[in-house]
Amino acid sequence: MPWVFCLVWDLFLIFSGRWTLIWAAPFHTAAVIAEGALYAYGFRRVFGASLARAILIAVINCLIFIGLSASIVR
Repeated sequence: MPWVFCLVWDLFLIFSGRWTLIWAAPFHTAAVIAEGALYAYGFRRVFGASLARAILIAVINCLIFIGLSASIVR
């Protein structure tokens, strides 16, 4: 869900001619952090994982997502 806001922000920046990394990076970083928090919450809620394990799984998932996204964008 956090990526919907990033998409709207990216479209605004693209159509206004202001898309640069300095404007896009904070929103994408915030989306990855929000996504990680949602993953951690979900793992705790659905699987009953400990907080440390849920955070570890969320971090690994976000790193994989960032890596795959970077390979697609490049």
